Amino acid sequence: MNLRIGILAATIGCLVAPATFATEIITKREIADGVLRTEQLIKVADNGIFLLDTSSSTNEIFPASGKPIIETMKIELNDRITWFPDLGHQIGIYTYTGWRENYPAALFDRDKISAVFTGLPDKGRGPTPLKFALEKLDPILGDCRAGAPCSCSGTASTPARARSVPPWT
Repeated sequence: MNLRIGILAATIGCLVAPATFATEIITKREIADGVLRTEQLIKVADNGIFLLDTSSSTNEIFPASGKPIIETMKIELNDRITWFPDLGHQIGIYTYTGWRENYPAALFDRDKISAVFTGLPDKGRGPTPLKFALEKLDPILGDCRAGAPCSCSGTASTPARARSVPPWT
């Protein structure tokens, strides 16, 4: 009887173990104007892709900052990269207004990524060709569909019509 319970417990343990994983939570706290601001980073993927919009619509004012969207994006990305942890993950940074591989998917390098964010244009130009960008990104995200955890983050200031592009899982 004890042997059967032991085998059952071991079997359940093997079934549950792959579904569980360690999560690292990194918290940043700062006080500004007497208000405590807390941000948390929780690793949910091994890789990340930034797909950034630098079209003319990003010249519009972002109400929360009172600055153009493109300027706010550069400030926020640079602010976050200063405390983003190096967890051995890969990051890729692409702009889709005139497709550009700013930082082809590679191991995280804070200084290089910060230089990429700083080097983004100060003024947006051109249309917002999101469908084209998603098609260009498709082979880059191939590993994500094959089972490698991946997160894709993008900025877009206008609605997109990308119905013909296959979804990523």
